[in-house]
Amino acid sequence: MKDSFWTKLAIVLVYAIASATLGYLILTKDLTEWWFSIALPPIFFVCLRRRKSLYRSMLLIILGVGTVHYFLRYPGRFSQEFIEFISVFASVCGLCEFITFEFKRRDKVNQLLRDSEDRYRRLFEGTQDGIVFLERDLTPSLMNDHICEVTGYNREELLEKSFIDLVHPSDREMVLSNAGKRFQGGDAPRIYEFRGIRKNGDVIEVEGSFDPVYKDREIVGIQVVVRDITERKRNHEALRESEERYGLLFEGAEEGIALYGVETPDPILFNRRCAEMLGYTQEELAERDMMDVVHPDDRRMLVDNNRRRLAGEAVPRTYEYRCIHKEGREVNIEASFDLIRKNDEIIGIQAFFRDITEKKKAEQELKESAERYRALFETANDSIAVFDENVRPILFNEKFYQVLGYTTEEIAALNLLEILHPDDREIVLEKNRQRFNGQDIPRTYEFRVLKKGGGVLTVEGSFDIVQLDGKKRIQGILRDITERKLMENRLFEKQKERTLITLAGGIAHDFNNILLGIMGNAGLLKDEVPKDSDAEEMVKSILSSSERLARLTKELLDYSRAGIHQPRRIDLNQVVLDSIDMVKGSLGPNVLLDFDCSPELKQVHADPMQIQQVLLNFCVNSNEAMEDGGTLTIRTRNLFHPGGQQGSQSEMELEPGYYACIQVSDTGTGMPTEVLNHVFDPFFTTKFLGRGLGLAASAGIVKNHHGSIRVESQPGKGSTFTLFLPEAEEIARKDAETFRVAGSSEGNKVLIVDDDNVVVGVTSKMFQKMGYETLTANDGDKALSLFEIHKDKIQIVFLDIQIPGLSGPEVFEKILEIDPGAQVIVNSGYDRSTAIAEMRDPERLAGYIQKPYTASDLEELIQSLEAHA
Repeated sequence: MKDSFWTKLAIVLVYAIASATLGYLILTKDLTEWWFSIALPPIFFVCLRRRKSLYRSMLLIILGVGTVHYFLRYPGRFSQEFIEFISVFASVCGLCEFITFEFKRRDKVNQLLRDSEDRYRRLFEGTQDGIVFLERDLTPSLMNDHICEVTGYNREELLEKSFIDLVHPSDREMVLSNAGKRFQGGDAPRIYEFRGIRKNGDVIEVEGSFDPVYKDREIVGIQVVVRDITERKRNHEALRESEERYGLLFEGAEEGIALYGVETPDPILFNRRCAEMLGYTQEELAERDMMDVVHPDDRRMLVDNNRRRLAGEAVPRTYEYRCIHKEGREVNIEASFDLIRKNDEIIGIQAFFRDITEKKKAEQELKESAERYRALFETANDSIAVFDENVRPILFNEKFYQVLGYTTEEIAALNLLEILHPDDREIVLEKNRQRFNGQDIPRTYEFRVLKKGGGVLTVEGSFDIVQLDGKKRIQGILRDITERKLMENRLFEKQKERTLITLAGGIAHDFNNILLGIMGNAGLLKDEVPKDSDAEEMVKSILSSSERLARLTKELLDYSRAGIHQPRRIDLNQVVLDSIDMVKGSLGPNVLLDFDCSPELKQVHADPMQIQQVLLNFCVNSNEAMEDGGTLTIRTRNLFHPGGQQGSQSEMELEPGYYACIQVSDTGTGMPTEVLNHVFDPFFTTKFLGRGLGLAASAGIVKNHHGSIRVESQPGKGSTFTLFLPEAEEIARKDAETFRVAGSSEGNKVLIVDDDNVVVGVTSKMFQKMGYETLTANDGDKALSLFEIHKDKIQIVFLDIQIPGLSGPEVFEKILEIDPGAQVIVNSGYDRSTAIAEMRDPERLAGYIQKPYTASDLEELIQSLEAHA
């Protein structure tokens, strides 16, 4: 505790009296100088160190005493009165100095007190916190304006309320408890939070600072500093929620997130995804040096980029590098780095990591796919083009312009509609419009295009919508199917021809069976009716009609290449000469006939009667084309055929080489292409109704001779039929066949095998008329059974080649196994070569007869066989 004013004054008076007494004693007594010498140095030192007015006064007194002492040591220099005056003056000066100092100090203290009170008042009223002094009963006695703003009450209202009334009921017990401990000097929190209630009833969050107020060492009240922290609490709550959300985002992000400091390459903080991308847990990854998980080839780049980024150099924000997975495989990482700054100072780096391994793999696969597509695009055997809605090409491969005969510059400048066949342009354009509009239309269809030189190609186009440069385009794959279409047409013609041939052969076979019944019975009936009677005439009429039907059936067989075919080495010039009379008889009166036969014509291996029939059919067809007259020219030549099919689609294909040819040319009306393609169809004619097989039978005959027919014709320019036949080979042939029929008919049996009951009946009558006994079987199994039973008495087996059960060839073989000397005669509606084609030993046949046959035909055959027996 500092000395009071009066205490200090008493000390000064004591010093002054002491100084005066000391001076007097020094002046009146002969004192030695030992006290001064001992006392003066420490006093002087203390006075210099403290440098206050009181001590300066003491210094002056001591200096005065010292001066007196000096004069006493050297007497005679001053009078006794002067020395006394100096001593007293020094004491008075010290006293005055002290009094002056004290008054100045009191003024200064009072000013400092006023200044302090003013500053406290301004601080008290100007603070943003509410301040209130509470008495022991917690009633306010002093408060600032801000406490009114916090509570919503004015000063008068607050002075009438207890502080505890401003506290939320739930917190009052806690506040009262802490206040009681404060008044008692106990241990209670100085600062804590509680809730307050404003005048309007709003609940606010409050932070209170409680300090006791002392008077005479006794607590007389509490100073409370109240701060409204409602907004701060809201901010803290928002911050907490934000931190929770950030934490959820940080840990739940599908990207790896890490925070780095500026001192070390290891992250300060990283999320779960960072560890998962590399196959670690967060704890495992935290224990590893981060550079250990970076691919060795990428570590330097990563370190250099971070160093340059921290140095402020321009570095890409995002780049890729590789890491090593826990399993040892490479993981491609795409990382984005951002500097974290505070007050313009770099304090760290924030990084985002994405696992792009699958993306890189997909990019590589896409790149490889694009390379494969480009390779396929450029090297494809098909033409490929990408074009817009207006059919203008955007992209096309080399094959595209090669097929069409254009250069790349010419194609790029074209609208693809210009290369479409005029008849197909509207169809293609409409389909493209429908495809662009999303309609469901066939992806693939055929159309025609024009080559640069004017040729026409048939193409098969497959079209798809594709995206190119963000726009919808059409990709077309075009395949040249011109040759394929020709082959298809040829195949169709061949299939049609085979079908018609099969049909014709089947009809002819059935007709022959029917005709055999008609002609055989009519022939038998002719011998039974009276001569020159009406019945005989009717029988003759039946036989005549049957013969006409037989000729038609023969034409069917010729068309089906199953007619009687007896080829030999012949000269075509002779065939032409032998046909002159018949040809002239078939021509109209205004048609002139001209011949031009080559003497160097090669010989051929053919049936002269069938070749003559073909020539007559050509001439008849040409004559009908010259209704107003003209010239018919028949030529023979050796011509080279390059092979394949050179004329119309109806022309048969040949091997390359020289052929002997007969050409029939006319100056008639000619034929358009659509007619030319059908001239060999059965019953085809440009007349009102079809009148026969004609050229169709001719085609069958020529094919059976391994030749071909070429037809060349244009409307108004006539037609030319050219028959190509291969040169004859040297073939040793038998002039006649040897038949083996032994013995006479008397007492012998004939086994007739046929599935047609009419044929069996009429044939039995024919043989019975010749004196044979007959056995009949309508299938192969029954025929073998009968033969085994009656083999000793069966002289002839009369076998149809087409029967149910065991086939004709099988029955023939088994009969010869039973009896190698058995005499078997085969009959069929087909020619001999076709009928015996499936037999193993046809030379062992006794004979052959083609349906339909008459009784006289059969009798002539049997007699011929007996004559050669």
